[in-house]
Amino acid sequence: MERACQNGVQLMKVYVILLLGVVGISFSAVLTRFSQAPASIIAFYRLAFAFLLTLPYALVFQRDHFKKLRGSHLLYGLVSGAFLAAHFLTWIKSLELTTVASSTVLVTLQPVYTMIIGYFLYREKLSGLSLTGMLIAISGSVIMGVSDFHVNRAHLAGDLLALSGGFFASIYILIGRKLRATMPAATYCTLVYGACSLVLLMFNLVFTVPLRGYGTTNLSLFLALAIICTLGGHSIFNWSLKHLEAVKVSTACLGEPLGATLLAFLLLQEVPGSLQLLSGAVILAGLVLFLRGSLK
Repeated sequence: MERACQNGVQLMKVYVILLLGVVGISFSAVLTRFSQAPASIIAFYRLAFAFLLTLPYALVFQRDHFKKLRGSHLLYGLVSGAFLAAHFLTWIKSLELTTVASSTVLVTLQPVYTMIIGYFLYREKLSGLSLTGMLIAISGSVIMGVSDFHVNRAHLAGDLLALSGGFFASIYILIGRKLRATMPAATYCTLVYGACSLVLLMFNLVFTVPLRGYGTTNLSLFLALAIICTLGGHSIFNWSLKHLEAVKVSTACLGEPLGATLLAFLLLQEVPGSLQLLSGAVILAGLVLFLRGSLK
């Protein structure tokens, strides 16, 4: 009885930490909107700061794992980081064109992409409930795209960028499954964040985007994104996978659009339209069914 009680308390702590992670990633869209820097610069500094913050911990406490890294690990890490870079580039750019509500809801369609790709690559089964949820979520995204197109054509472009961001994130996660099977979370995060920041640095150099001159306010926002949203959000999700089933963590991620929309309303006075709210609710409902179906 006492042991069961202790397990219950421990599980409650995990859920509280996971909730903090949801709050952390919910600030991502709003903090990004406050910055006046180009999307590629925001993404670069966010990931570079996250890499520099995780590196000391990984080197001190997981040095043995770094010594065991092989060429294949570095190659997979570089490819994974490249897709993570593409995710941030497209998603951050989408925030310049469409609303926080539309962007964050559409990018959360990532589990659908992951399941579809997983089916073709690994023949992973898709239950009837998951298929139903997937179709509902896709229908909601179509409704959102149509409604945003009528509001402003730029909004539709932003929606398409957010959808692309979700697709790139799904590839990043699929590659991450392979890497996480052989290394702990901190080593994995350090490797991928480093690779991602390197890809983003090359992107900025190739397209001659200035790396300096953005002022202390922007640098503070980049650091806040790294600490609050990357370490306090995405890294918490990576950690929680050790204690909870992946479907529960994925379901918790659906709290991001709700939190981001609320913060955008409070801090940016951004009020989503009725069709945006309706289509967003349809997408989230479809994703809940989709994720529940993965338990079957």
